[in-house]
Amino acid sequence: MKKAFLLLQFFIFCLFPISAKQSTVRVAYYPEEGFQEYDSSTGQYSGYGYEILLVIKQYTRWKFNFIRTENMARAKQLVREGQADLICGLYKDSEDTEGFVYTQKPILSSRMILVANSARSSYAYEDFESFNRMKIGTLTGDKEKSILVKDLKEYADANGFVPEIVGFSDLKSCEDSLESGKIDAMLMNDIHKSNFYKIADCQSRNMHIAVAKDKGQIASEIDKAITAINRDMPDFLSDMKDRYYKTENYREFKPTESEREYIRNASPVRVACTVTWYPISYFKDGKYSGPLAEVYEALSRVTGLKFNYVPYKSYTSALAGIIYGESPVLCEAPLDFAYATEYKMNLTSGLTDISILQVQDKKRQPRTPPVVAELGSAYISKIGRKLYGKDASFKMYTSANDCMNAVLSGEADYTLLNSYQAAVYQANVKYINMQYTVIPEYQYTICSGISNRADPRLLSIMSKGIQALGENYITSVFRKELSLEQEADIFSFFYRNPSLLILFITLITFIILGIPTAVIYIMLMRRKNSALVRANDEKMDFVSKMSHDIRTPLNGILGMVYLSKKEANPENTSNYLQKIELSGNYLLSILNDILDINKMGSQKISLSPAPYSFEEFADELHVLFDPLCQNKDISFSTEFPKLEKKIFTDKMRFMQLFSNLVSNSIKYTANGGKIKVYCKNYSYAEDAFVSDIVVEDTGIGMSKSFQQHMFEPFTQERNTAASMGTGLGLAIVKQIVTLMGGFIRVESEQNKGTSFFITLVLPLVEKEDAPLGEGSKVKDKTAILEGLHILVCEDDSINAEITAELIRRAGMEADIAKNGQEGLDLFEKSPENYYAAILMDIRMPIMDGWEATSKIRSLNRRDAGSVPIIALSADAFVQDRMATSSTGLTGNLPKPINPQKLYDAIADYAEKALR
Repeated sequence: MKKAFLLLQFFIFCLFPISAKQSTVRVAYYPEEGFQEYDSSTGQYSGYGYEILLVIKQYTRWKFNFIRTENMARAKQLVREGQADLICGLYKDSEDTEGFVYTQKPILSSRMILVANSARSSYAYEDFESFNRMKIGTLTGDKEKSILVKDLKEYADANGFVPEIVGFSDLKSCEDSLESGKIDAMLMNDIHKSNFYKIADCQSRNMHIAVAKDKGQIASEIDKAITAINRDMPDFLSDMKDRYYKTENYREFKPTESEREYIRNASPVRVACTVTWYPISYFKDGKYSGPLAEVYEALSRVTGLKFNYVPYKSYTSALAGIIYGESPVLCEAPLDFAYATEYKMNLTSGLTDISILQVQDKKRQPRTPPVVAELGSAYISKIGRKLYGKDASFKMYTSANDCMNAVLSGEADYTLLNSYQAAVYQANVKYINMQYTVIPEYQYTICSGISNRADPRLLSIMSKGIQALGENYITSVFRKELSLEQEADIFSFFYRNPSLLILFITLITFIILGIPTAVIYIMLMRRKNSALVRANDEKMDFVSKMSHDIRTPLNGILGMVYLSKKEANPENTSNYLQKIELSGNYLLSILNDILDINKMGSQKISLSPAPYSFEEFADELHVLFDPLCQNKDISFSTEFPKLEKKIFTDKMRFMQLFSNLVSNSIKYTANGGKIKVYCKNYSYAEDAFVSDIVVEDTGIGMSKSFQQHMFEPFTQERNTAASMGTGLGLAIVKQIVTLMGGFIRVESEQNKGTSFFITLVLPLVEKEDAPLGEGSKVKDKTAILEGLHILVCEDDSINAEITAELIRRAGMEADIAKNGQEGLDLFEKSPENYYAAILMDIRMPIMDGWEATSKIRSLNRRDAGSVPIIALSADAFVQDRMATSSTGLTGNLPKPINPQKLYDAIADYAEKALR
């Protein structure tokens, strides 16, 4: 949503001319929760209507003057009397239209609904027979003129009931009457929050902006702006509505009299259940088990229906049981009505969302066209054919285990599993070399399938029961399945990799003979891995949003440089240089966050798990954050269980996940506060560790309204002083947790603190499964650099000077070319094998790095094809282009240049040349 808003602003100035004089438009601003709000303590405006005006302002270039009123009636009066120019959120066809000109384009679509008090009534949803003579309250004092009353009467006539309408002057009086039982139901707008349950959906209504009678030009300009918004960003208004008015579940289980009769007389309902859908739906010791079983038991308690679970060997046979009337209910079906019609089913309300993952052996190159192992689900089979095309070969297997083994043995290149099935195999080291990739476009919702031969009342009862259970309850049931024990042992690992048994024995010998050297090497590697280096894959142009956050560290850098030039005291100068380095690193972190969120949004990030211990994790957290906490006198502590094995996870993403949360806590925790990272409610089987990993602080906390969209990119709490940053941290955290198959929740109270709970299933592997074969000898590569000649192609004089000085300090000689053409000329005139390597910038005038590299490779001399050409570029797309095309480049080192990585790269290529 935020990303769309920023892109929208970028194009505005091209669409609307800017007038020489900016007009001021007066807005009559009445309070309405969610629509127009004002915080007197901070002076902040907010709400759907307020933000719509801000977007319109970007197109019209108006300046808005907000005139706050106590209610809508007073706001209307100000516009009629000429003291204000416009008012937001009026119904165009209401009776109160005198004195206004309305916009043609609406700003919000809503629906009128009937709600009842569950404590005093048992009305079923749209059970119109029971609605006759119902006392319905509505917001009007004039029953004959009110458009709401008119709509209600039309709705009642169309559905065959006669209501008794009671008018009220304000919403609270109407709600109080419903609460006390003076009325039976209430007509209200679905965007208003309520504790009552919904019994009917009535007419849709559009809200408009109204302007004073003599200000028609303002209405025309607003219509132009809304037309442009709808053209350029078709989903903008609907996304805004989802953000502010997320649909509430008003329904309770209230069956009709006919449905009550069905429940009283029904025998246990047969439910067709597949035995191959572990861990979601399966039989254990003859008992139906899994989260679906728990949901059906809850449905039984809510509705009064009894269920008889019938096992089927495959999903296909379960479908046949539905088609031929053996069972009236299918335990799960995709919420796809075309699919349901094909298999003679009706569908209930949705239960939960299911993600589809592609599984492949990352050590094996897939065939073209590929061979795909199928589990036998008709719906997943359709997805497979869409994904891989008609030329792919599909082999049918009876279980997910057989599909995984087919990929493992090379019989198949891919298989498709749902996210819960994939979690089982990710925890099994037998499948340690499998790569799991989420396919977001094929996520779907599961529900219950009801045979079209069944009594129609069964479908209605089941759907009402699911609505009564609620999304939160059903989601929590499925989350519990993450703690299932997995069947795996060390023998399955050696089954897949028998040659590693020899390496395992070698490792034991190495540990006994070379512990000191190995420990030092591993510690150095851990420190190196803790620097979360973001890959530069794509560019994001958010200049308007990033201007403040980029200028802040730049201002610090330039200011400290100025002070350093004026300072004669070396100790003070050293302090300034440290602050310059801190500001530079912070600026780099902003750019990395932007690139990371873009890559995650494009689904270009996959996990690369490796053995990792909580001891390493805790050490790296303290190395990173102890200095920052000490600066603010914050107590920072960690507490993790001591495991005999290591967790198996992506180290960089795991550290990135929690460092973002800890950084957030430091930013919003005052001096003298506390921050703690620890495991809670954890359990582990032999090969899987399940835990809530908690990041807890005593900071300023978050408001309830902010918590609803805190995981959206570029979102920050408005009323906090510590607002520096991109607003990407929590969005990245959410993406990583989802990628790892986990869940995240937050408990926060303003002025008391915040606790983030990250629920993860982490496979366990033996501690000895650390990196092998390296570290017994750490070579000093600097000696080989002495006397080498390096050609530096760089158009920026400062960067060229820095690179050349780094080269000379390692004992090498540097020649500098200001562009690709000069670099080509210098190389062509040099003797063969004169240059040990060429450092090539990509974006240069006259001739860029791509063209220069290509022309060097095409020269008719023996070293033209062998000389290492290393890209030195800040371009985030260099690595992507190198991976997908023949560029002629030997390697890539991103800017800013890490001196040690530069030396290592040149030394490695020099060593290869000597062999």
